[in-house]
Amino acid sequence: MKDSNFRQELRVEIIANSLESAIIQNSIKEKDLEKNLVYAYEKLKGKKVIEYYTDGALESDSRKTDAGRMGIGWVVKEKNEVDRKISFSSSLENWPSSTRAELGAIWSALLTALCKTETHIFTDSKAAIEALERDNTNNKTRSWFKMKNRSIINQIKSCCKAKDLNLVLHKVKGHSGNKWNDQADRLAKDGKKKSAYLNIPEIVSSNLQAVPKWKNQVIKSPLRSFINIIIATAYETE
Repeated sequence: MKDSNFRQELRVEIIANSLESAIIQNSIKEKDLEKNLVYAYEKLKGKKVIEYYTDGALESDSRKTDAGRMGIGWVVKEKNEVDRKISFSSSLENWPSSTRAELGAIWSALLTALCKTETHIFTDSKAAIEALERDNTNNKTRSWFKMKNRSIINQIKSCCKAKDLNLVLHKVKGHSGNKWNDQADRLAKDGKKKSAYLNIPEIVSSNLQAVPKWKNQVIKSPLRSFINIIIATAYETE
């Protein structure tokens, strides 16, 4: 009987491990970033509770050569210390905004969480928390087009559902001397300089027969606002 129970538990563990690795591999196309995330996941095995400090960075100064570049970073809190061995940093591709960068950091962290863990995200972004706590269950096409940062939000919620994560979001005060938040901030700023980009796959509503694109990129901002900006820009350049 004990041997049967052991085999069943082992089978469940193997299936879970396969799921977690598969989610990373299916989500991340840049091989170096995939390896970094798989390495972090391997280091977190056995944990029932995981605490991530996440941050995003956006270069908003239009005078700089890297204007519009986004960086993301996160670090795991381990035994009241900053565990630099379990951390991540990269650039984030397309549609720059500070909230998108913050959500990108959260998503990349959750990719490394183990199934059925109690997962805590500590972020200084109130906008990111509100975006995730907002009810986005309306499947109407019009609502899908109006949704901001829908690709990352959908990826985060899909990841939590697939892994059965108990996600708890915490708002922390930025630049307050919190060593974990400060480390996540440094990792995000370093990420802006990196050549390896994290791309967010789009999860398309089943109600859509076509997905709007601009210059071969899926439009990930509210469609009406995007069209208004393009029209206004066209008039200005005439």
